[in-house]
Order: sequence, then C-alpha cells, then structure tokens
Amino acid sequence: MTAWAKYMFIPILGFIGASLLLFEGAYIHVKTPFRSPTVQVKKDSISVYIINLDRSKERYSFVEPTVKKLGYPYMRVSAVEGANLSNDEINEKVDVRAYSFFMGESPRRGTIGCSLSHIKVWEQFLASENEFALVFEDDVRFNPLELRMIVDELIRDSNLWDVNFFELSHRGMPRTIKKYGNNKKYKLSVYLTKVTHTGCYLINRKAALAMREHAYPIKMPIDHFIPRGWEYNLKFTGIEPRLVTQTFGDSEIMQTTSTVKKEKIPLIAYMARGIYTLKSEVTRFVYAIYQYKNAKA
Repeated sequence: MTAWAKYMFIPILGFIGASLLLFEGAYIHVKTPFRSPTVQVKKDSISVYIINLDRSKERYSFVEPTVKKLGYPYMRVSAVEGANLSNDEINEKVDVRAYSFFMGESPRRGTIGCSLSHIKVWEQFLASENEFALVFEDDVRFNPLELRMIVDELIRDSNLWDVNFFELSHRGMPRTIKKYGNNKKYKLSVYLTKVTHTGCYLINRKAALAMREHAYPIKMPIDHFIPRGWEYNLKFTGIEPRLVTQTFGDSEIMQTTSTVKKEKIPLIAYMARGIYTLKSEVTRFVYAIYQYKNAKA
C-alpha cells in the first residue's frame, strides 16, 4: 500500500464511522409504550382479521368465503384510505425525512394507509381476548384446509416464532427449523436475507405489542418494518413452500400513488444509506443464524 493510499484510508474510515454515528438514531425505531386494555387471554385462541377498504367490496367478496372455511372467528377491518389523510395526520404519524432516507423516495399516501391499517389491526387484536391473530390482506388466495393445518401446528409450537409469514416476496435464503404436514412438505423457516410483503401472517400478543410500541413515527413501509425482528427481540419466521399467494391483484390500499411533500435530504444521507443497508443486511443475517441455532438446539 502506497503512502498516499494509507493517508486516504484514514479519512475514509472516519467518514464511515461518522456516518454510522450520525444516522444511528434513524436506524432504530423509537419505542413508545402503548397501553393495551387489560384482558383475560384465552390460551391457544385465535382471531382472524381481513384488511379491506370500504370501497373494495368486490375484493372482500372474493376473499371472505375462503377465510370462512378456515373455521376460525374472523372480522373485517376497515382499511385506512391513504388518499384521505390530511397533511397534519401524516406529519403526526410519519417521519418523512427518515422515510426518504431509508427508501430513497417520499412516502406514498397509499403506503402510509397500508401501514396504518396493519397498526389498527394490532390494536384491535391487543384489545381482544385472543392469544394469536391471523392477518389477511384482501388480495390473496390459499387452500383453507392446508393453511388451517399449519396454523394449528404453529400454535402448538408457539415457542418457535413470534411473527410467521405465509405470503412473502423474495426467496430470502430460508433455513428450516422444523417440518410440518403429513409428508413433512412444509418447513418452518428463518430467512438469512431480506423478504417483504404482508399478504398473510400470524402473530402473537408479544409481537403485536412490540411492533405497536415501535410503529410511530412511520419510517418505512410496513412490510420492511415487520421483518426487522432484531429491533424488537422477535422471532421472525415463514413457511416454505408459501401457502398464500397474491393472485387477485396488487393491494388497493397501496395503489394511491400520490406522495407527500418531498423532504430535502442532505448529500451525506444518500451516501450513508449504503452503510445503513449493509448494516441491516449483516444484522439480519446474524440474527437469523442466532435464531436458527437456538431453535435447533
């Protein structure tokens, strides 16, 4: 290494370190204690929630008969229409500056509405007497007999997960914790790399409370927020092959494309985003390995 390279190496390291220190607070979702109603929880009980916009009656008609076949009690949750949110509501609930940093674009009103809809479900679930919640968006298709079988298995193995996804985007490099089904076809898995989507997932009360406490201000889409289990000390898993697919079309909740007022982001933030991404992926990988090793022990 030349003398010039040695001298350049020091300021480069200094810049990386300064970037990490400067934006460390933005990496972490701030915990704001949430007081949920005191209820007597019924062991192994489950409630099902279908997130659906009031104007999307066709979509509810599409998914409701299949959900009904699961045999669990279920309810429709009126989704938040992002287009109807006032600027004051957005400023109160969304950190637009941090969002722009994380995602490289200003948040879309539909994406904000989607996040608020899932947060609304968590609050309703915590107010119920149920121990688990199965959450659906209204644009999914699935085999109710197979999904019911796996959900029942997961409830019996509730020590292995806090949030389990049945519908995901990206492969995620899954690693198997346990196999389910008559022929052991389905695999409870952790993911070494990034996965997203919120079409269908199962959560316990610990997860609902932890995610609710860290939900505001919104800094990223809900399907990027939930898998960051290391921030909330949650076990994040999924089932492979995936039991639920989005076949009705993209969620209408997120289709409102208008964005909120764009925030000016300093140049150093754009440069630091790469560091943030690297840090997140390394942490995700290490946390998943840790979870995998503990589950297999």
